[in-house]
Amino acid sequence: GNLVEALDQIGDPKIRLLMIGFDSEDEPLKRELSNKFGNRVTLVDRVDRPTLVDMLQSVGVLIIPRFDHPAIRHAFPTKFAEYAAMGRPIMVNDVDETAQFVREYQCGFVADPTPNAMAQVIRQISETPSEELAGMGKRARKMAEENFSWDIIGDEYAAMVTSVVERYRSGSSR
Repeated sequence: GNLVEALDQIGDPKIRLLMIGFDSEDEPLKRELSNKFGNRVTLVDRVDRPTLVDMLQSVGVLIIPRFDHPAIRHAFPTKFAEYAAMGRPIMVNDVDETAQFVREYQCGFVADPTPNAMAQVIRQISETPSEELAGMGKRARKMAEENFSWDIIGDEYAAMVTSVVERYRSGSSR
């Protein structure tokens, strides 16, 4: 909803969105979006993973719109790591830890979870030189490799299990 409202506020025909993941139940929504935005949106039904990756690689910035809610603050979106691994800048809302990663690695954009703030950041993105966006994408990939690779996740999991076992053996878990 916020992303759609943001696009409505922007009005710039050069700013376009690719929205992927619709199914047959979403036909009324697709018609509504198509009628409202015309060629400013490309609406794609669910696709297989290789097609999804190809389509996502065709865009300049990947957006993960989320709203502010206590339940979301600790619900890390798995697509964040996948998007970062693709080496594209990412726009996130300032509602969870993804915003911290984006800021720390300077690999994208952070917007408050309101249509107005998102519209403002999308305008900023449209004015960002392509070289700067490419640098953000490289930093996103680096962030993914440093934080979300299977080796890193496995090492962190092994350390956590070892810590629990050691506490149990020392009797401090009781």
